[in-house]
Amino acid sequence: MKAVAFITLVGLSFCIWCDVVRAQERWRTSRSPDRSFTVEAPAPLREVASFDGEHGANLSPDQKYAWATCYAVIEPGREDVRFGVNVVNGHLKDIRSQPRAKLLWYLSAVLIGDDDDPNPKIQKRIRVNGLRGNEYFHIRDKNAGGGNQSPLYTRGRIFDRGDRIYVVTFIGQNQKDLTSADAERFLNSFRLVKHRTRARQQRA
Repeated sequence: MKAVAFITLVGLSFCIWCDVVRAQERWRTSRSPDRSFTVEAPAPLREVASFDGEHGANLSPDQKYAWATCYAVIEPGREDVRFGVNVVNGHLKDIRSQPRAKLLWYLSAVLIGDDDDPNPKIQKRIRVNGLRGNEYFHIRDKNAGGGNQSPLYTRGRIFDRGDRIYVVTFIGQNQKDLTSADAERFLNSFRLVKHRTRARQQRA
């Protein structure tokens, strides 16, 4: 009896492992339509009207942000949207007029967390793929606020490049998801595309 139970447990573990491997094999590298960045995800990156950590992706044209271009990964067979990137237009007057530290804090609340509960649980400086930025964890359990607020588990990174501010966000179902293999792979895969100048192209 114990031998049968052990074999069953091993078989179940192997099946789970195979599912994880197959899911990882579906990942691909997507390049943004403006060819400014690449990222790895289990489905293609597509432009959406808006994206944020609290609400996910929105496809309705009347919800389109005027100050950012938004992208999300729409996975077949899933209702939730876990991966997104916002590219904020740093040239806009309203963006340039704000103190930078205050602006980045605001973007972390609006695009990664919840502007009604703006302070991240964790905030730290990071350097990834040659990019310096800030990482934020927004965590709100289901019992927060007397149970009147929806739970929120998001992790995001902001890379300020002056004319563009990149906000890369992962949305989890629980706190453990925020350090999962999928979260790490997506966030660590973000890279800016280095464009060759005309002079360099001619020399090549």
